Amino acid sequence: MPSTTIFKKLFEVRILHGYYLDYWFPDMTGLPGLFQEFGSLPPDQNLQFNLLERKYNIAQDLIIEPTPETEKLLNGLKMRWRVLSTGILVGVEVRMEGSGNTTKFFPKYDISNNTKWTFILRVRNPDLYSITNHELRPTLPGRYFFSNLRAQEDQKVFPSLSVKLPEFNNTTTWEMGAVLRDGNEAKAAKRTTTSLSDFIKIADISPDESLNTWHHWAHSGDRLVLPKKFNYRFDDKFNSANPITQVEFSLTDLAGIVQKQISQTFTDVKPAQREFALDFQYFPAPANSANADLMRPKPIPDGWYRLNININGADFENRRILLHSAVTQSNTVFGLIEITQGETQADFQLLNPADGSLQVTEVPGSNPTRWQGPVFEVRLMSRLAFWRYQIEKPDGLPASDTNFGDADFVFKGRHLITQQPRRLSKARQPLKIPVPNDTLFLPSPEYPNLKFDNDNQHYYSELYLSTIKLI
Repeated sequence: MPSTTIFKKLFEVRILHGYYLDYWFPDMTGLPGLFQEFGSLPPDQNLQFNLLERKYNIAQDLIIEPTPETEKLLNGLKMRWRVLSTGILVGVEVRMEGSGNTTKFFPKYDISNNTKWTFILRVRNPDLYSITNHELRPTLPGRYFFSNLRAQEDQKVFPSLSVKLPEFNNTTTWEMGAVLRDGNEAKAAKRTTTSLSDFIKIADISPDESLNTWHHWAHSGDRLVLPKKFNYRFDDKFNSANPITQVEFSLTDLAGIVQKQISQTFTDVKPAQREFALDFQYFPAPANSANADLMRPKPIPDGWYRLNININGADFENRRILLHSAVTQSNTVFGLIEITQGETQADFQLLNPADGSLQVTEVPGSNPTRWQGPVFEVRLMSRLAFWRYQIEKPDGLPASDTNFGDADFVFKGRHLITQQPRRLSKARQPLKIPVPNDTLFLPSPEYPNLKFDNDNQHYYSELYLSTIKLI
């Protein structure tokens, strides 16, 4: 009897972006909204069905490819992988034992507990940075890192690979769009700020964390990967009224042992107006070596470290970071996905720790029987921005700063501006504005024409109208 080769899914990672998925279906209130809030829908209208119908394709924005080490690993274990319209899928050759609901699948080749698969997310569409709700001017230029490890420590909730939303603190500047947790509410900054009053509620958070799978968006806490040479941007709170006189950057291992320190004293410059170049490619030469100048510098290896930034004698930032050679100073790398066969929470494991079989479940109602492996998710929130309509020749000119209707909009000069930030969306979302004896429907932004209003410290999307009748 000829032998049969069987491949099964070891894991899948879906990268879901609100810019394309918001407003597709009704949320739990019956109105179109965030794709994370979609309620229970008929089987022929669920999110997965439409994704598989190729109405969504994240590959138009991202190139997904394994690192060279992972490519060797995939070949060595004779594994199969491919890019999907929703992300990536990795399969492994297996042998089958049992039948019916007792069926189990075991990898044909041994997968050790320290095995990891790392995939690079490279930017294909430069607009990705504009349509994604994240910091455009962070102090640390970290790229995203999504992993199934540290699920308990980082309070991840399956299937999301993102860490828990951060809590508010007033020691740093939060860029417009920054998302955080305030008690049992998720909030987003409507302008660049240091005040919690400048945040607006975007979702309720249940006290039962297991119910919060839908709101685990990628956020600044996930931006952990750094190149070994990068520029640190001083926080906006440091200015001529609050100048920087001394800075120190300390790179330590996770045990707290210093690997390298870089410091600088300032006397006649304003460092808040510039970036500070940091180089963590090599360890410093031994201070007491007679031949230090002739010694070849020892490279700092890829791996996890802690970076402490001390400004004017006080700790300002302390971050766990991942230095990785796959990341460079350019913005071509959006992030890394790392899936590991290691000890983590049960939902995030690839193999059953009891017997080494694949973590699969039977797909209900499938005939013949199909099996589903772990499907992890990366959820990118669509950019929050004010919508500003520039009107060339308005038909009737209201008084400056006039509010319309329920004060959702304000007219300033020749600009009609939303009072609150709104999500950008590929789906058309006409904006209704009440005027005397009529209702106007204004277009939504079709392209992420994003600009920064320095006076109001917020981002806006500019739209141009030839004329509308306002009064």
